[in-house]
Amino acid sequence: LESNAESFLVKDMTTAFNNVGMDAVCLSHRSCGKDINRTTKAYHLSFTDDLKHMVEQIASITPGRRIYLAGFSLGANVVTKYLAEMGEKAQTFNVC
Repeated sequence: LESNAESFLVKDMTTAFNNVGMDAVCLSHRSCGKDINRTTKAYHLSFTDDLKHMVEQIASITPGRRIYLAGFSLGANVVTKYLAEMGEKAQTFNVC
């Protein structure tokens, strides 16, 4: 059931984004990749902390550049929840 940045779907989407001139960053939920989760928190439907941190990092490295978010299955729910939490503040990070 779990997917990660190494899945065929994610790799295909990354290639598609790259083909139209967009950079892509992939976020694997905790324990869904090769690395073992060594924190006290685990991912779940309402866990947006990692996505929030990643968006803030990307925005600080590439100020003014648009950040498009995409997710699959649970990841789509996390993206939707994150955008709802951010509300109009999402514009501060140029998130679409």
